[in-house]
Amino acid sequence: KYVNKEFVVVPGTNGLGFNEEDAAKQYEQMLSAIQAADLNIEINDRAADIDVDIAESARKLVNYMSRRYLVMMYSYDGYNYDRWSLSLRESRDWFEFKKIKELGNANLYPVLKSDKLRAHLNKRIAPYMYLAKEDITIKNVNGRPVAEGIAKDGYYLDVRKSVNAINDSLMVNKIDTVGNYAVMLEVAHLIGSVSNPDNEFNISDVLATGVTDFFGSPQNRKFNIGHAAKNFQNLVLHPGERFSFIKQMGRVDSTTGYLKELVIVNGDSTEPQYGGGICQVSSTLFRTVFFAGLDIVNRVNHSFEVQYYRPVGLDATIFDPAPDLIFKNDTENLILVQNYVDIKRTKLYFKIFGKKDGRKASFEGPVYDGLVGEKQEHYRYTWFRHIEYKDGKQVTEKYPSVYRNKDLIKKHNPAADSLAKAMADSLAKVFADSLSAVKADSLKSQTENEIPGEESSDQSETP
Repeated sequence: KYVNKEFVVVPGTNGLGFNEEDAAKQYEQMLSAIQAADLNIEINDRAADIDVDIAESARKLVNYMSRRYLVMMYSYDGYNYDRWSLSLRESRDWFEFKKIKELGNANLYPVLKSDKLRAHLNKRIAPYMYLAKEDITIKNVNGRPVAEGIAKDGYYLDVRKSVNAINDSLMVNKIDTVGNYAVMLEVAHLIGSVSNPDNEFNISDVLATGVTDFFGSPQNRKFNIGHAAKNFQNLVLHPGERFSFIKQMGRVDSTTGYLKELVIVNGDSTEPQYGGGICQVSSTLFRTVFFAGLDIVNRVNHSFEVQYYRPVGLDATIFDPAPDLIFKNDTENLILVQNYVDIKRTKLYFKIFGKKDGRKASFEGPVYDGLVGEKQEHYRYTWFRHIEYKDGKQVTEKYPSVYRNKDLIKKHNPAADSLAKAMADSLAKVFADSLSAVKADSLKSQTENEIPGEESSDQSETP
């Protein structure tokens, strides 16, 4: 225990106890018999679980720990934010000892008192680890639904989970490169939605949110992404209506304001053309439609992997007049499509609003299928989407993506590969957050459909 600013070992004393396993077994038998009965509990002497040697080891460990700092940080959508340090020397009186049974034997681990941690997090960190969500309001303008505002997700510090994460980190002795205890704080999500879900157009729910990261993109590519995204703001699709990305996109050249940036040519090389980067928009929209469980009529993957679209297999290339991204509003209500480009954090978000109709979607992937083709010049990844409809119908859809072998790609700028690892790490976090917004039950498939238009295209594509 902590006495006069020092941890001291106080020898334990023997006590009384009983056989917990035997008592539990008697209780289960009584419940199964649905009959009240006496529990025969035999009281016996019991030695202390923690002896002096174990306690002394814990004392040495807490003295070692209290010479260090606890570094707390957090990440949202793959973007690392602030970090805070707590001197464990100045917080020595926060320590307590947690008894854990391991392989039948008890052990002691120094942890921080939950009430002290909660108070510290609420006062020092929670006020700065908060982003308010922004909702949209659906208004009736001349009989048409018009969205006021752009929906944006927010977040806040999950104090309870963060306290557990901190103590878990201390118990496993998680040390960073400079010798401090490091922990990622837990973030709770706030979903930007509809402020007036009772509107007359039945646009009441967020059907899905999709996000991609264009970290490492050249300035021209960033510009083209933001410029193209404007064409897909506040789109309204009626029940049964088909949506064509190319039709909505319109003309892409210098006269419509686009800049030259790399596009894929002939499936094996890249060169600057007007509109390079538009596929960031089509790929983000595709995965949002994918998450929403809407009917995907046509989608084509890029000829080779593009780092901006990790995880692999959820990209959608477009180029006028083909290939195109086409999907259908197969709900019985209007749907609204919005997007938000965050240039600072290099994120592109899409949201699809509508009215939930009872369908549930879940996903598996990416599954690596290996090399394909006679000359094994390509490899394939597959995603599976399971949808259960309100009437009980269950469908499993297969989304294969065939990419050209990396060794056969003629790269315009090999130096760009140096960005790959940083981008992949960032995008992995982005996708994990994106999936958390579209939770769905796991389903068993009854029928299997392969989505058309999955083969890679040997013509121009906007990567």
